[in-house]
Amino acid sequence: MTNISANTRRFPDPPPFSVGNLFFPCESAIPREIHKAVWGALEMYCDAVIVRNEPWPGWERFERELAFQFATLLFFLRALPKENNRHRVLDLFLDSLNFVNKRGRAHKAKRQLWYFHHGEAMSALWDQELQAVWNMKKSLEVTGAPIAPRLKKAFSEDLVRAVLARKSTPESSLAEVYAGRRHLSRGMARNALREYRKESGKKFAAQT
Repeated sequence: MTNISANTRRFPDPPPFSVGNLFFPCESAIPREIHKAVWGALEMYCDAVIVRNEPWPGWERFERELAFQFATLLFFLRALPKENNRHRVLDLFLDSLNFVNKRGRAHKAKRQLWYFHHGEAMSALWDQELQAVWNMKKSLEVTGAPIAPRLKKAFSEDLVRAVLARKSTPESSLAEVYAGRRHLSRGMARNALREYRKESGKKFAAQT
């Protein structure tokens, strides 16, 4: 690299697009021209880190979004209890990048990863909020105490409404709450949860 004073050195501008969903699927399609441009941006980023031990000035968002996607992949792998399931997620991830042009394969892999991404988020919602509602409901059923007033006093409206719905189950209520908060259809949330359960083996049930 040519030695130029810090005041006159010209740094490459950061990419004008977000890479936050380029390597993991999202609801909206990513334009093809952005997919092509990102590989050039990755090369510039890696060159900067190799030469300067840090990204170019102004590239902090690019680096943060890349790091977040890598962390997401690690969390996905950690959530799976069996080696063959972890291999499957890695295969889906590679297929979704579409390095080799195989018709339909990348689209299917992106959809399955999208399901798994939302399934992981629903699992966190269950652990952090919804399981406590079901635990209290089951406990109140055992004691014969009024259920609705106690739940409404302790939990948010959307959680209580989903748990008290007719024919509600832990999974149906989880999909309903998640769909409402993420502005997804209930069907998409249910499909995502079903795929996540198949891969992770996690069970959603009250503990009393």
